[in-house]
Amino acid sequence: MSQHTPDPHTVSATEAKNRFGTMLRRVARDDTPLIVERGGKPVAVLMSFATYEATQQARATPSRSRLQRAREAIGMWADREEIQDDWLRRSREQWSSRWPIEDG
Repeated sequence: MSQHTPDPHTVSATEAKNRFGTMLRRVARDDTPLIVERGGKPVAVLMSFATYEATQQARATPSRSRLQRAREAIGMWADREEIQDDWLRRSREQWSSRWPIEDG
């Protein structure tokens, strides 16, 4: 008799070991990740290769919103080649001398 788990997307490590082929087919068919627990704590995820590839691609590519926020923060200077470390250092020194930080 198999062990019953309350969440259909979570299995014990023992059940995953005993029913690995079934788990692989289920993950591939449904494209739904399966959380594997040991001692009631999640330790691994079994996912389809398509989901894995999408995850890796998402991690490797900065999100557009993150790039957009950076451009908004830096403004029109974001792509300027003449902005170098020395220019940034001088600008920061000039800015900090005009507007000193006050302890509140």
